[in-house]
Amino acid sequence: MKTVLTTIILLMIGNFSYCQEKTIVTNLEGFYFYGFENSNFMQIDFENCVLITESWTEFSPNLKYKGKSFDFSQIENVNDVYLKVNAVLFTGKSFGHLGSWESKIIITEILEIDTNRNFDKCLKDCGKIKRKGKN
Repeated sequence: MKTVLTTIILLMIGNFSYCQEKTIVTNLEGFYFYGFENSNFMQIDFENCVLITESWTEFSPNLKYKGKSFDFSQIENVNDVYLKVNAVLFTGKSFGHLGSWESKIIITEILEIDTNRNFDKCLKDCGKIKRKGKN
């Protein structure tokens, strides 16, 4: 029992020890993936075929699309959909399922949605997508 309590306390302290930063970001382009224990936005520089970052993704309760309130769940086949968005970016902590992501975005406004443009088509157009900072 003592070990369990010690572990819980250490986990709680560990969560508070991170310094979380919040930044407003605009015109992010990429693909949104949704599935079992996964909500991921892959920001991609399409001109240079570079994966900039992957972030745990949530949608603001006040989400807007074309200036009006929008419920993202009304879109069918949301897995692997192209989005251009404005969002709030959080870094400096672990996010998402099991803390697997180094950043989180909360999408506040969708500027563009294209359910016909998907990651596989992007790979065909680009050939190979490189990670930012790596060759």
